[in-house]
Amino acid sequence: ATTEWVLTETEPAAPTVGADPASTLVPAQLPASAADFTGRSAEAEALRAALREPGSVPVAAVAGMGGVGKTALAVHVAHGLAAEFPDGQLYLDLHGADGRPTRPEEALAAFLRSFGVVGDAIPAGLAERSARYRSLLAGRRVLVLLDNARDAEQVRPLLPGSAGCAVLVTSRTRLGALPNARFTELPVLPAEDAVTLLTRVVGAERVAAEEQAAGELVRLCGQLPLAVRILAARLACRPSWTIARLLEQLTGDRYRLDALRSGDLAVESSFRFGYDQLDDEQARAFRLLAVPEVPDLSPGAVAAVLDLPEPDAVELAESLVDCSMLESFASPDHYRYHDLLRAFARRAGQGGDPDELRAALSRLVDHHHALVTAALGASSARRGFAVGSSPAVGALVSQCAKLPGRSADTAPALGRLAELLLGCCLLADSGHATRPLGHAANALLHASVEQGDRAAEARARLVLGRLLTEVGSVPSALAELLRARDLCTAFEPARPLLALAHSSLAACFLQAGRPDEAVAGFSAAASAWDRAGDRRSLAAELLNLAGAFARQGRHDAANRVIDQSLVISHELADRELEALARDALGTIAHDRGDLAEAAAHRRAALALTDPADHRRTGRLLLRLAESLRAAGRWDDAVGTAGDAVDALTLDGDHRGRGLALAALGDALADSRTDLARARACWAEAYGILAPIGSPEAERLVPLLGADHPAGPARSRWPSWLPG
Repeated sequence: ATTEWVLTETEPAAPTVGADPASTLVPAQLPASAADFTGRSAEAEALRAALREPGSVPVAAVAGMGGVGKTALAVHVAHGLAAEFPDGQLYLDLHGADGRPTRPEEALAAFLRSFGVVGDAIPAGLAERSARYRSLLAGRRVLVLLDNARDAEQVRPLLPGSAGCAVLVTSRTRLGALPNARFTELPVLPAEDAVTLLTRVVGAERVAAEEQAAGELVRLCGQLPLAVRILAARLACRPSWTIARLLEQLTGDRYRLDALRSGDLAVESSFRFGYDQLDDEQARAFRLLAVPEVPDLSPGAVAAVLDLPEPDAVELAESLVDCSMLESFASPDHYRYHDLLRAFARRAGQGGDPDELRAALSRLVDHHHALVTAALGASSARRGFAVGSSPAVGALVSQCAKLPGRSADTAPALGRLAELLLGCCLLADSGHATRPLGHAANALLHASVEQGDRAAEARARLVLGRLLTEVGSVPSALAELLRARDLCTAFEPARPLLALAHSSLAACFLQAGRPDEAVAGFSAAASAWDRAGDRRSLAAELLNLAGAFARQGRHDAANRVIDQSLVISHELADRELEALARDALGTIAHDRGDLAEAAAHRRAALALTDPADHRRTGRLLLRLAESLRAAGRWDDAVGTAGDAVDALTLDGDHRGRGLALAALGDALADSRTDLARARACWAEAYGILAPIGSPEAERLVPLLGADHPAGPARSRWPSWLPG
């Protein structure tokens, strides 16, 4: 009797004939939202707007690399919208990135059970289950969160069929084939939000006590939320640890990845899931593109590294972008890695063929060498190369100069690296490339001296000297340039290189206030170009010589050599050369105090300049503004300096923009129209010029006022400067 009573009480009651359990069940399956969820306000708002889209079933898809916080964002948004979907919220992890993706028919069965459809009532096939699922959701308002989807094929059968429902999907893959979808690409957290996340886990008191170390910690995490959470958890479990102590464990890519694990959370495991989904060709590209230690790769650079035709290489790179294993960014079609993902790619490539890696670097060096050679001969190519490629070239030369086993046939030759670096230095005068080129020159100098390559040493010293001149370190620059000139004279028979050494040394003498030696140097350079038969370079060098004559006060001599340069520019029908000559005439007129003539010459130079050449246009506008300001035409000077800022901003000329902002501040101050704006321009100019060691920054310090935290520009000179 007792047994009968228990069975009666525990067996479920038989449903009423014709009743549908699904008519009363309201699933609420969303995981808990993270209590420390941080930031993402813009992305969250975009997702909410997409999910509220009227009409057919809206689909909002979130894509991004492993560990970037796709699930946390989706769950946060879903909870915020739950009240708008009173008939239920479905959730399912589709395991799309961990090698065991949920089959759509299994997902549909789970959803049907959530509404009480069980046993034989669940149809057998995918099509039948999908139809039953759509019928069940018809007329209801249900939010469906599909987490970690593999691809669109996995998701399509899980989409409701009628308006009222909405679908939120997360995936590492861009699900471009989903109907009605709105896409959100999730980046890493902004630095400020990453520090806030750390603070919410570790505590405000500990972070405030080590504010600088906290900023460095999130930087080394690449501001990846998973990485920040892992390190925050380690700190939270170890109250006696300082943030600085944890930082010590993050030195080097290898140790950084090892340190980024806590319990069942590990950044490397998250990346490994994505890597294991790549086919062999994608996996090779993923490993190989991480070999160059450069900030980004152009399509041509990708093709060189992979040894493929550019269309094939770009298609392969885009497939990695679609899998969130590589990033594309604002510069058209350029590619880069997240720092931690690059570290993982290099670890994945350990044990590979070292000759293949060296060969990839050699091909990339050859690619940039060809671009530099073309750019030195064409102004249009020069403009495109100098802005976008100089930091990458500097990083590449540094890496290749330090390669072990240089005797291997696959290693880039020092001579080719030296030619590449010098060519890039001649093209890049925008300031933003000074640091990487300086580091590269030091690395190349060390390697060339060690191996006794005098030609490479001469070029490395020439680059160092030119960069040191640019940042105002004249004594160090003179030492390097004198040694470079002597090396070129003794070991390098190529007249163009000797001419360049003479010219670079003369420019440094001019900056040092030694115009007599500058005249001798520019004269020697002009003679070398003449002997080499390079008429265009001769014409340009004569203009340098004119500047030195003018510094001596020999304006008639300066005008005579400018006239010689103009004759050559007319012979060559070279408008760019003629513009340079007109600008030189403007400088001499300005120095004589004939400001109206100076402005006229500079306007003539502008008329000869291609408007698309933003750098040359901006520098000419800058000098025109100087003449207008000296003439007391302050309103015209303000407008012209503003135009110079705009042009140099378009070009990406970092140093030029700083100089133009300083000039705009000067003109505004003289005109007394807007002193607050003048100080703002000076402050922005200082912020650009001081970190690159530009000597013009020192002039701005007294103009900024006592409340501005400006220090001497020299204290911020780049670390590559010799001690």
